[in-house]
Amino acid sequence: MIAIGMGGAAARADGGKEAPAPEPTATSTTTITPAKPASSTSLAIPATVTITTTTTTSAEPNTHAPPAPTIVAVEEPGPRDPSQTAWGGYLGSSGSIDKTAVAVQLGARLKVSKHWTFGVDGEWNPWITLNGYRFGGGVINMYGTAILRFPLAYENFNLRVTVNLGASYLLMNLYGAPSGSLGIFAGASPAGLEWKLSRSLILIVNPLSIAYPVPQMRGVPLSYPQYRFNVGFEILKG
Repeated sequence: MIAIGMGGAAARADGGKEAPAPEPTATSTTTITPAKPASSTSLAIPATVTITTTTTTSAEPNTHAPPAPTIVAVEEPGPRDPSQTAWGGYLGSSGSIDKTAVAVQLGARLKVSKHWTFGVDGEWNPWITLNGYRFGGGVINMYGTAILRFPLAYENFNLRVTVNLGASYLLMNLYGAPSGSLGIFAGASPAGLEWKLSRSLILIVNPLSIAYPVPQMRGVPLSYPQYRFNVGFEILKG
């Protein structure tokens, strides 16, 4: 009875094992090209032997293999031809902690190619003094914008680099810098992301932007550099 039980258990164990997959088979084909003697117009060609080996594997699917990835290109916002020009607009806001400030931006965009977009922007940039809890008028910045885009065809987002250059106008009276002073503004966003929400709408996130308004250039320059986090929406005419 013990032997029969052990035999039955062994049979069940063998029955539960999957049959091994068939081994790959190789087939070789030999092709002999005869020699050709030399003639008055050509050289002699020696005989050649070509061996072609074909390996055939099992046609049974591997149930443990991961599924094949599904790769579908994500449509780019704007015209269906990415190289065409398109007009658009931008609305965004930013905040800075080190030099406490906020900013609200509004601008126009012109997409001139697949990689380049140019624009004109204006922003109100009030400054906040935490020690006195003072909310100052800050500056108004007007500047030109250049955007270098890196489209990712199979992702829901693209990469971009943005630079700004323009003028800064002081809105409040400070010691040595009266209201109405006019200077320069520069900015950069070296690592931006743009999410393709639809064919005409893009969500822009710049996790680290540098804004450098210098509204007072005479005497002792007045500057208020800011490291900003920026979020905005861009609309492109498709």
